[in-house]
Amino acid sequence: VGKSWLCLFLALEVALRGHEVLYIANQDNERRLKSRVVDVSPFPPDGVHFLAGISNTRVLPKGEFAHDFIRAIKNHYPKVKCLVVDTLAAIRAEPPAKTKKDDYALSEEEFSALRKLAHELELAVILVHHTRKATDNDSSPVERLLGSQGIAATVETIMVLKQEPGSQDVALHVTGKDVEQQDWILPWHSPGFGWPKEMTEARLGSFQMDCLEHIRQHPRCMQVSIVQALSKDPSQVSRAISKLLEVGLIGRDRDGRLVAK
Repeated sequence: VGKSWLCLFLALEVALRGHEVLYIANQDNERRLKSRVVDVSPFPPDGVHFLAGISNTRVLPKGEFAHDFIRAIKNHYPKVKCLVVDTLAAIRAEPPAKTKKDDYALSEEEFSALRKLAHELELAVILVHHTRKATDNDSSPVERLLGSQGIAATVETIMVLKQEPGSQDVALHVTGKDVEQQDWILPWHSPGFGWPKEMTEARLGSFQMDCLEHIRQHPRCMQVSIVQALSKDPSQVSRAISKLLEVGLIGRDRDGRLVAK
């Protein structure tokens, strides 16, 4: 859920920072893609280019031919630094009918070639893929990637989206070879996502957030000052502080005063 909105967010943010981007929306026509872009950015930054697959008279090439296509993109847009392909199936080769290689080996071979191509062209390639339904056996979000785990083992960075229960917000799990594991919340702004929020903080209640903001603005304050400033019952403040301590957003110094981490 929300994959295309996240990719649009990333493409626009990269372009805002002065880099050229090509976003291939293979499942959109020009009308739908333009409507979505205008909804979130009425005046898109220079350097972001779009290709609507449904409105294109030719289908995208797959497999090794897709590599030639990506090289052609780089030749046509020599300054492009990021390519978004939504979705991966648009350029992925059909598995060979007869082979002794298993799914893992085939996936590792395919995505290793794409990774080498990205490094060769100095191009960040974002591939949009699907997840399967979660099961009790999944120990991490990465295990929900559709298809062989050879994909997860080969790509450099993985971002997995999951709908937050009872909310239009989306959880974003990030991990990879060059990034520490992170968990974020993407707030839904209808349309599109707002700037990611750290998951632990985003899941706080409104009063817990008020207490955290007070501690940030008044470092080394005592709990009684929060009671007075927010005009709340001491027991209510105590419960909120206990929760903030439990999730590690605040701590106490040697004198017992509260400090945000």
